[in-house]
Amino acid sequence: MALAGVAGGVAIFFLVVSIAGDTDTNLGDDTFEVGDADRLAEAIERDGEPLAFPDLLRRDRPIFVQHLGDDPQEGWSAFAAAVDGCPLQWDPGREVFEDTCTGDVYPRDGAGLPHYPVTVSDGDVIVDLRG
Repeated sequence: MALAGVAGGVAIFFLVVSIAGDTDTNLGDDTFEVGDADRLAEAIERDGEPLAFPDLLRRDRPIFVQHLGDDPQEGWSAFAAAVDGCPLQWDPGREVFEDTCTGDVYPRDGAGLPHYPVTVSDGDVIVDLRG
């Protein structure tokens, strides 16, 4: 009887995988709600570094979220935290991002890196990951 239960479970697993393979599967949100703009801008200013978020779902799209300026409702950017699979590292002394493979550097606003649109809605920073 136990063997029949295991066989049934395996059959259901393969059925679900087969059905999922025939459709578009979206395993995550298209937007990422980072949090309260005032609190996050204060943390970035206090710590002297941007916020880093690993892409936990796909493991291929980590991002930095940066705030520049005095107004927490404006001045936000989000951009790739890796180039060609090589992670970028924030260098607080030089205030640049350094490519850990090539040594190339990028300015604190992430110029030269792929960017994602950022909005502030109801006081929350939201990154559009489709960008």
